[in-house]
Amino acid sequence: MSDTGTSQGDLDRVHGDDELMAADRRTLVIAVLAMVGLVLIGVVSGSLFARSACADISPQATPAPEADGDPELLVDALGALPAEQLATIRSSLDDLNVALGPITGVAAAAGATGLAATGQGVAALGDDVVALAGQGDRVEAAVSLGAGTAVGDGDHLYSLALTNPLTGQVDALQPLDEDLTGLTCQDTALVGSPLAFHLAAGDGQLLVLRIDEDGDDPELEMRDPVAGQVWSAALVLPTAPAGLAGARLTAGLGPQVVVAGTRTTPGEGAPVLTAVDRRDGAPRWTLDRAELATAGIALPEDGPTRAEIAAVGDGLALVVLRAVDGAGRADEEAEQDARSVGPQRLLAVATDDGSVRWDVELEPTERVVAASTRDDAGQVVLLDPDLGRTRVLEPRDDAIRELEGLVRPDEVTAALDAVRVGGVAAGLTRGAGIAPLEDGGAVLATGASLVLLPAPGGTDPGAVPTNLPLPVIDVVRHPGGVSLLLVGEGERRAVVTFAGARPVS
Repeated sequence: MSDTGTSQGDLDRVHGDDELMAADRRTLVIAVLAMVGLVLIGVVSGSLFARSACADISPQATPAPEADGDPELLVDALGALPAEQLATIRSSLDDLNVALGPITGVAAAAGATGLAATGQGVAALGDDVVALAGQGDRVEAAVSLGAGTAVGDGDHLYSLALTNPLTGQVDALQPLDEDLTGLTCQDTALVGSPLAFHLAAGDGQLLVLRIDEDGDDPELEMRDPVAGQVWSAALVLPTAPAGLAGARLTAGLGPQVVVAGTRTTPGEGAPVLTAVDRRDGAPRWTLDRAELATAGIALPEDGPTRAEIAAVGDGLALVVLRAVDGAGRADEEAEQDARSVGPQRLLAVATDDGSVRWDVELEPTERVVAASTRDDAGQVVLLDPDLGRTRVLEPRDDAIRELEGLVRPDEVTAALDAVRVGGVAAGLTRGAGIAPLEDGGAVLATGASLVLLPAPGGTDPGAVPTNLPLPVIDVVRHPGGVSLLLVGEGERRAVVTFAGARPVS
């Protein structure tokens, strides 16, 4: 008779197989859960690291500050200043009525660091942006930019996600309409796309350097708020990683041309200065070290020289050529260049052909804190804290007028501290400013005073600069007149507009 029962050994084997299968199932479940967790971590991490900076710089409406045509608003806008100081400010503003006309607008603009002429009037720039219309007596719009940095002038400003102010690296750019509403934001930090570095902004357009992370394929790119990229122009730069290339390059926007300057060393073939057409980016001219030497501007042969664009006008570009220290680690070089002290010259280059029109030697410790140029003349404000001197150079073809003693050096030391020499040049932070006047003169804001400069070679040979004790950190011309940015108590600021100045033709 056959045995149909199950032996104890068979039961043990079945039980052992069940335990093995259960262990395998547990292992599979753990593996699946681990895989899901890793995927979720990757998705979350990817979304965090790939998150567009556009969300951080978009304009958000804020309550409109006070604005009026009544000069008495100045008292509230500047805060609780000592009565004696407030009386001095009022007296100085009254003295400006002769040169600039009557006050037409006063507006509060807390925390503002600079001014910009706009299509509507004038805007106060800072963490918040306040757009004033008319003659500075009406608030058109007020917004907060969050982490954005406001740049530009004209019909459109820009909010930039400026991740590195020293190099000028920008991860996103948001054009702003006339009423400060945001237009289409451009993310410039996409994987696989060239990096972007801010160079200049003006007349509603934005100029950036686009360059691969390893420093290949550098290009100048002009951007428009609506059309996006207007043009790109190939640029020859010395070999360097993208961050250093951005820190070394400065540029200025002129009515007809864009002029860029970079840091070069002896033996390099890259141009010191490059000019392209403002309309389409077509090449106009370049100047390398050898061509500068032929023009009588010999650069040092024992180290690098940095070219810094101070201003670009319709006829001249003002450039500072400064010897810098080439030693140190690469990641420190950008800051070293900004702080380096060495022989330097200020030269004017014709914007049409790149010819050197004039040059003047500067002290190694002098720094340009403000500059402007129109026709064949310019105004350059220099501060030398080591020598305890400030001076204004007003060069023309026939002579260079030097004005000293206009302001005390300690009055504009803050302006020097505010100027950043690098990819962002002086366009993002203010502390001094120049506005040209119709007669060829200029209004100079130094940080603690305002200076009226008569026209070089004007009709009144006895005209002398007028210095007024005003805490003015910027000045700008616009169709509605001339506006000053006054500093008050703490973060208090006031924009004061005068009606007398007509637009420069």
